[in-house]
Amino acid sequence: MANPPGRFYFRSLKTCMLQSAQLSDSKEGIRIDADSLTELGMLDAAVNESKRFINLNGV
Repeated sequence: MANPPGRFYFRSLKTCMLQSAQLSDSKEGIRIDADSLTELGMLDAAVNESKRFINLNGV
């Protein structure tokens, strides 16, 4: 399995979130609330966990 499904999903989801954040910033000015930071932090943690899992299993 060359490309684990979780890896691509998280990467595209993060790109999507970052693009939507940039769009809203350009419309309304910079407005970052605690919830969006928490979501991004959780997403980063999930990406790191999936990478660690993949590395442990030698994929």
